[in-house]
Amino acid sequence: MKNIAPRRALQATANTRPKASVREPAEKPGRRRQEILLRIGVLIPLVLLVITLARGTNVRKTLPDYLLGTWQSSSPEYADCYMEITPARLVFGNAENGYTLYFVSQFEQISEGGQNTIVVHYTDLDERAYEMSVVYTRYPEEHIQFKHKPSVVWERRPDS
Repeated sequence: MKNIAPRRALQATANTRPKASVREPAEKPGRRRQEILLRIGVLIPLVLLVITLARGTNVRKTLPDYLLGTWQSSSPEYADCYMEITPARLVFGNAENGYTLYFVSQFEQISEGGQNTIVVHYTDLDERAYEMSVVYTRYPEEHIQFKHKPSVVWERRPDS
C-alpha cells in the first residue's frame, strides 16, 4: 500500500503558498508636475480666447440712457409711426393701429468701426422672442437706424 498522506500534504502546502505580489511601476518623478503644467498651458490660452471674444460685447438687462425716449422718423414710410424706449420695454406704435408692447430681456452693445450697435433681445406678451439691431449715432445729430434698414433715420422727439 502506498502512502498517500505525504503527497496530499505537499499539494496542500503548494496551494496555500502566498502568490507573489505584482507591483505597479513607480511613477516617475516630475510626471505629475508635467501633467499639471500641460493642463495649465491649455487652460490659460482658452481663458484668454474667451476674454478676447467677449471683450467687445457687453450684455445687460436694462437699456442705456442714451436710447431712452420716443423716436420718430421723417421717412414717408414711417411718418405716422413712433418707437418708445424705456429701460425695460419697447413700444412700437402708429396712428392707425395703436401700439404694441414688448419687454426687454437683455441687450448687447457692440462697438464696430466707431459705431455703437445695440442688439436688443425682447419678448411679447406671449413670451415669443425677438431681436433687433440698431446703430446709435451721437454726432453730428443724435439718431438711430435699424441695422437691416439703414436708409431710415429715427430721431428723438424733442419732448422726450
